[in-house]
Amino acid sequence: MVNVIIKDGKFLVKGTFNMGITGLYENREFMREEGLIAIEQTPEELLEELEEGYYWTEPLEPYFKNIKKDNTSISEVIASEIAEAMEKYINNMEETAIKNIKQINNYFWYQLLSDWMDCETPFWEHKDLVLKEYRDKYTEEDYNGIYKKVYENTELISIYKRLGEQFERKPNDGSMEKTDAEALIRQMFPMFDFDKLISIISPDCMIFSGGYMLIQFTDETMDFFCSAYEKFDETFTPHDWHNF
Repeated sequence: MVNVIIKDGKFLVKGTFNMGITGLYENREFMREEGLIAIEQTPEELLEELEEGYYWTEPLEPYFKNIKKDNTSISEVIASEIAEAMEKYINNMEETAIKNIKQINNYFWYQLLSDWMDCETPFWEHKDLVLKEYRDKYTEEDYNGIYKKVYENTELISIYKRLGEQFERKPNDGSMEKTDAEALIRQMFPMFDFDKLISIISPDCMIFSGGYMLIQFTDETMDFFCSAYEKFDETFTPHDWHNF
C-alpha cells in the first residue's frame, strides 16, 4: 500500500507495492526520482492528458471524473483530490496484483522459459543455481544434451507451445485460465534451483505513467533477468517486454 502527496508541483510516493517474484517495491519516505516507486507526470500534465482523452489515461478516468481544474493553477484542495485519486488507483492495482500474483508470476516464468528455449541458455554455468543432487550426477555431455532431451518430450513441448496464446497481450487479472508456467519450467528443467533464483531477484523501479505501470527488475547474475522490463495496463496485460 502506498500514500501519495503533491509537493512543489510533483507527485511523491511513500509505501510498498508487492509484485511477486520481481520483488517488493518500496519508498521508505515520500520520494520521486530517488525511490523505487514514482509517478511520471506532474499533476498539471496528468490533468491536461485526461482532458485531452489520451488512451493511456483511460484507466484513470473513473478516479478523476469528479476532479475539475477550475483555474490556471491547482489549488490545495484540488491537489489533495488528485493525490487521493492516484493513491487509490495504485493501491487498487496492488490489490489486483496480490489477488492474481500466481498468474502474474507465471507471466514472468513464461518469458524466462521462452528465453531459454529460444537461446538454449546454458543456465548450468551458474553452478550454485544447479540443485545439489544434480551437480555431481550430471556430466558436461548431460548438460549439452539438456535441450535435446526437453524437445523429445512431446507432451511438455505441446504445453509450452500454447503458452504464447495465453500470455502474450492477454490479461493477468484472473479473467482467464492459464497454464501454470512455473510448474512447467520446473518440470522441464528439474535440475535448476528456481527458488534460489527468486531469492536473488531485486526490483529496480516501478513507474506509473498515466494508467500504465512500468516495472524493471534484475537478478544478481544478470544472466536471467537483466533490467527486465514490462509495461502493464490496469488488467495486467503486458505491452512491451524487454530483457537484457
